[in-house]
Amino acid sequence: MSNYQSSGRLSDNGSTDTVVCSGTATLSSHIDNGTGVMTWQFKGPSGEWETIYGGTTGTTAQVFTDQNHMVNVYFGGDVVVKGVLSSGGGTPRFDWQIISSLDNK
Repeated sequence: MSNYQSSGRLSDNGSTDTVVCSGTATLSSHIDNGTGVMTWQFKGPSGEWETIYGGTTGTTAQVFTDQNHMVNVYFGGDVVVKGVLSSGGGTPRFDWQIISSLDNK
């Protein structure tokens, strides 16, 4: 995969690959087993990882515990994105995918 897309599987606590996103990006994951919380984050201008917010008012942290989810986001320039898994019990297995399309810039 290129710098603008990646996929894989997370088990237990950890994070996905970091992916450069620009324009429209799709962040998705699916829980295969166990329970856990997937949080989508981007590297802010300060160099710190920040939670991606969305929802109707733009104030809802994009944090997911459900079996399947997908988030579409738009970035005006190159932004580094990752998912972070926090184990909720058992041994969670999350299949994840981050795809950014430069055509949508």
